[in-house]
This record gives sequence, C-alpha cells and structure tokens, in this order.
Amino acid sequence: MASESVSEVEMFIPIHRLENAEKKLNRLARMAESRGIDFEFRLTKVQDRLTFEEYNRLRDADWESIKPLLQRYGEDAGDLAGENTPESSNLISAWQNRWKSGWRRFVVPSPKGSYEGPVSMISRTGAILRMKYGVLDSDWRVIAVLEPADDAYFTSRETSAYMVNTLPKVEGGEELPIISEVIPENINSFCEHCQTVRRRSELIVVENMKTGEISRVGSTCLQEYTKIDPSFTMKFFSYSEIPTFGDPTMLKRGPSTQDLYEFMEKATRYFNYRDSYIKGIGRSIFDSYVQEIDGDYWMIPFGYPRNYVDSSELPFAYKPWVLEKYTKRTSPPSSRTDEMVMMMISYVMELNPRSDFEHNLKRIVRSGVVTSKTAGYAASIYTVYRRAEEKGIIQSVFFPTPPEVSEEDEVSQHMGSVGDRLDFEAQVIRKQVRDGYYGETTMMVFQVVGGEYDGSEVIWWSSSSKRMPSVGDVVSVRGTIKKHGEFRGKKTTTISRATITES
Repeated sequence: MASESVSEVEMFIPIHRLENAEKKLNRLARMAESRGIDFEFRLTKVQDRLTFEEYNRLRDADWESIKPLLQRYGEDAGDLAGENTPESSNLISAWQNRWKSGWRRFVVPSPKGSYEGPVSMISRTGAILRMKYGVLDSDWRVIAVLEPADDAYFTSRETSAYMVNTLPKVEGGEELPIISEVIPENINSFCEHCQTVRRRSELIVVENMKTGEISRVGSTCLQEYTKIDPSFTMKFFSYSEIPTFGDPTMLKRGPSTQDLYEFMEKATRYFNYRDSYIKGIGRSIFDSYVQEIDGDYWMIPFGYPRNYVDSSELPFAYKPWVLEKYTKRTSPPSSRTDEMVMMMISYVMELNPRSDFEHNLKRIVRSGVVTSKTAGYAASIYTVYRRAEEKGIIQSVFFPTPPEVSEEDEVSQHMGSVGDRLDFEAQVIRKQVRDGYYGETTMMVFQVVGGEYDGSEVIWWSSSSKRMPSVGDVVSVRGTIKKHGEFRGKKTTTISRATITES
C-alpha cells in the first residue's frame, strides 16, 4: 500500500544525457503505475547564459532561501563543510548539485567601445527535471552496485571477481555492511530473487533494514519485483547526479553522445601532442577515452584490449610497446588546454556562418553534444580556431588593441558630407550583434584602406538577414553618409543604405 507522503525532486540534466534520462524516467513511470505509486515528472528544456556576477547573485539569493530550512535542524546554515544531520546534509547536497551541474565557461568579445579583453560568462544547455513520487512502504534499500573486475559482464559459466560501487546516498552510514565480508570473493550472474543466471553487466546489492538480510538481484528484479523504496530507485537511475559505475576499460562500446567540452578536451590534448590537426580522426577520438598509465597518457579505444590486441600480446596489453601499436599518445591535462577549449567553443559560438561547414560547426556548439556522425566536424573546430588565431582574428575579436590616438587622428576630417554617396575599400575591424524588438541588428565598423580617407573609421548599422563579413575581411563598400561623429578621440562616419561585396 502506498503511503500518503510525497517526495519532490528538482535537478538539472545536461543535454547530452537528456535522451537517455527521459527513457529511464518513462520506465520508472510505467513501473510506478503497475505498482500503484503516484509518480509524475516534467522536463523543461533550458539554455541559460549568464555572467559570473549574475550567476553568483542568483546562487547567493537561493542560498539565503534555504537557510531557514537548515535552521530547523539546529545546524549552522553557513557551515557547508561540517557534518550535519542527514536531512540538512541532503538539503545542502541538493543545493550544491543545483548550482554546479552542467555549467561551462565561455567568453564573448569586448563590449562596444571596450578594450579590456573578453567578458567571461557561463552557460548550460539541458533540461530541469521536476518530479513528484509517492513512497512505497518497504523494508529494503539499495546499498551497492557490483560490476565484474575482469570482463564486461557477469556470466553463468564461471565466477568472476567484482568491483564494489557504494551508492553515495548511504556512503559512510553507521550500519553499512562491508560488502566483501558478506559476499563471496568471486560470483557469477545469479539473481537471488528470480533464481536465474544470464549475462549481466551488473548486480545490485539490497539490504533489509529490519533483518539485515543481504541479497544480490538483477536490475529487472529490482525494478519490477523487489519492493524497493522508489527514492532509492530514482537515485540509482539518475546518472545525472551519480557517476557512471565501473572502469571505462571494461566497456565494449562507447556512449552514443558525448559532451562537447569533454570531446574537445580529448581532441585538443591529442592534437597538441602531435602539434598538428589530423584530418579524419574525429570518429576515432569519439570512440576512445583517455587514461593515465605509469605517468603517460593514452587515448584508448573502447573495447581495448580484447577487440584489438592479438592473443599473444594480450598479457602485455598495457605495456608501452603494445600501447604504441594500438593506441595513441596524448598530452596530460592542463589549465592551458582547458583555456584553449573554452576559447575554441566561444569563437564558434560568436561566428557568423559564411558556409555550410561553418553552419554545421555552430549547430554542434549550440547543441552542446557530439555524436559519431558529427565527431569529424567537432574535431575540425581545432583547426578552424588555429587558423583564425594565425590570422589575428581571435586577437581582434576577443582581445582588441586600443587604437593609438596620434596628432593626425585628432585633427582628422570626416569623410565627405552628409548625403554623399561613397565607394571605398575597407577592412572589418569590429562587429557586434544585438537583439532588438525587430530582431537582430548588426553593427559593422570598417577601417578604410587606401585613398584619400585611408585609416578612417566608418560605421554601418544593418538589420539585413544576409550574410555579413567576418572581422578581418577586406570588402568593397558603397553607402550614403548619414552623420559624422567621434569615438575615443577619433572621428567616425556613419553610413546607411550600404552594399558590401567581397574584394
């Protein structure tokens, strides 16, 4: 019989885990319906983009709102590190997860008229999960997940050593049994609930909180038959909050989607080690993970070594001479790599696509995820960024140099007279897009190249949906002088009704 109590959960799910999480939630909903448990959930997609100041202000305001709840337990609301009561610890943990999950740092170019460098921001793309569920009267709780230590699966034919992954929910509990003392050192795939054996990737350890009885069950029995409190079930399935169990070396296949930042971190470390971009390797990077072995870092394909190494070499699979043959060396993690990945993603985010290729790159960055089909495009972000860096575009977009105001600049004249129609060659030196009531408006700042007005600055505001040139491009401009002005001591000319053609 279901109790009258109802629990509520709110958490952020990153976009690359959203599809899988929705499948699991639907499965839980079906299970709850079959067992007469009240259960409902709602996923609201979000794409947040905040400055650090806005983020900190919202976080601090939310912290103030939960202090009264913490004080109910007689604890110091400001003590995040202390050992509080279970209720207050859970509340603090939930609050921390809410404000730490899914945020990535990126930068945007300097605001108009500023030469202090890029502005740091943070963003996240995914969904907010809001869930309510009743609690089933049950004496059982999940305490650990067992995974095979030497293979990808438990089998019925032979026993296997196992790795114990204790659920964070009960870690450090006073009455938590030591799994290795109550379960044999080697086990097979036998489920003590349905009394069957078959190939299983994991076994769940459950404990009766009244009798202390310990049982090993398969995931199907846990979900469909064993009367486990749904709050533990949700914690077990919500891998957006609980890390994936097990060693990636045991996996036969990689994930179907990967976080863009994590993928680019792998790619950047590999390309930096080779000191060059390797064309056509995006899929290989997608199907690999990075592991440290004896102080060196290797990009190892999923399924290694069994799917790759010859049987004669299998005992030496993680020796350098075997790794050199089947895997790829990569550079160690560093803050420089993190900064570079952040700048690469930020550059594409601010890119005004001028081709189908650039359009695809921007779609990948906006989605925040990489699949096997888009891995090649994602990896090429590295070389696109490096070329932009070599051309000085990154410097001009994110780190503009303040113009030196010379005596000539101070006495420079405006171009022509208001109403004149002018034709000139110029380089795009700044570009800024703003959202307005009537849609996007783009400000283009040109620097005249050659002729009577060489070095003069021209401003054009455009609401056209046509493709605009990028910073650094040299173009031919024709427009009508609208007004004359001055900015930072340098005279400027604003034009209207402009047409632009590439030089």
